Amino acid sequence: MSENIDNTSNQSPETPTQARQVITVHLQNIPLLKGLPAELLNEIGKRMIFRSYPKNSFVLHKGGKADFLIFLLSGQLQVIDISSDGRIVGLSFLNPGDYAGELS
Repeated sequence: MSENIDNTSNQSPETPTQARQVITVHLQNIPLLKGLPAELLNEIGKRMIFRSYPKNSFVLHKGGKADFLIFLLSGQLQVIDISSDGRIVGLSFLNPGDYAGELS
């Protein structure tokens, strides 16, 4: 997999406990995780790596190694394919709460 940027240092001035509480609220709003106990959501939140990408960046590449699951917490992600003749074809948009990479 190829990535353009890794901003894992985008930490707010909050304490780690406060940050986890905010993350748990987001995780509870993801349909795939809805209904999981708070303790499990906390564990998932602790193991997550947070990244942000500038507009028009590539997050995943077709056929690339993807041994992870992406949860979109904010913004919008466009899923595209590039045809054999080089045309960019928009397939769909991912919005907060959506996920990708589950088929890898």
